[in-house]
Amino acid sequence: METKALMVFKIDGEGNAVYTQDIGDLCIFLTRAESFCLPASSVRHMRPNRVKLMDVDEITVIDLAAQKWN
Repeated sequence: METKALMVFKIDGEGNAVYTQDIGDLCIFLTRAESFCLPASSVRHMRPNRVKLMDVDEITVIDLAAQKWN
């Protein structure tokens, strides 16, 4: 299985989920065990506005603004 797309949503002031390509200085880590978010400045070798997807067969870093997969 390979990830083909990723969408990130944030909750607005009214409680609605809104699609975004900008999470600011944050990094999101997605794993099967636990998903979490940290400031990019606290994670070595991670830039802001990135999502790191870690699965059994796949480790990928996605730049949300550019929609680039590494």
